[in-house]
Amino acid sequence: SLPANVALLGRVEHSALAGRTAGWSIATIPFRETALSRAVDPVKLYEYLALELPVVAVGMPFLAGVPGVAVCDPATFDAAIVERLRTPFERERIAAFVAESTWARRVD
Repeated sequence: SLPANVALLGRVEHSALAGRTAGWSIATIPFRETALSRAVDPVKLYEYLALELPVVAVGMPFLAGVPGVAVCDPATFDAAIVERLRTPFERERIAAFVAESTWARRVD
């Protein structure tokens, strides 16, 4: 059972992502901190930032320092969302980070 303001949409095609997120103010990556979550590099992070959405991530401490991202634990999730929404979105800095994060740039 989910709260009334939460809907599970299932798979969203990549081409539909921008339209689906058009009304969002923030994006979340609410993982449990596990060995797996510490080892992944979530593609959705780059998609959200490219869509100019601030991000709050749980369970991924290695994302600390990524521009546009607040990292927190479950106990501070609500406060991190409020704080991230109050923090100016650094478009130029975040766009530069996204541009440097392509597979081609990583290989180079």
